[in-house]
Amino acid sequence: MTAIMKNSCRHLGTLQGSGSLSVGDSSERLGNVTFEIDGYADRDRRWANGEIEGEAVVLDRAFAAGVVRLASTDGVSLDLVLQNPAGGSTAEFDVEGQFPL
Repeated sequence: MTAIMKNSCRHLGTLQGSGSLSVGDSSERLGNVTFEIDGYADRDRRWANGEIEGEAVVLDRAFAAGVVRLASTDGVSLDLVLQNPAGGSTAEFDVEGQFPL
């Protein structure tokens, strides 16, 4: 008899809004963006990812930088790693470090 495991992954919530991207300790501001982030938990593991929208040149520079800082107008600050926006105005990303939900 095979035991059926329930899906332990649960959705923690969604953050959406607008803010600005910067490289490093806010020393190099890249530009303004809008975002939507979903957070998840699975037993002891937590992660978050989402989609960001902005000018193509801003997203290209953010992708090239590696890790960038998103500072939302609501005061939330997160480190993001963008997936290749391929010259477009939207990109997917993963949140590095803590997610506030």
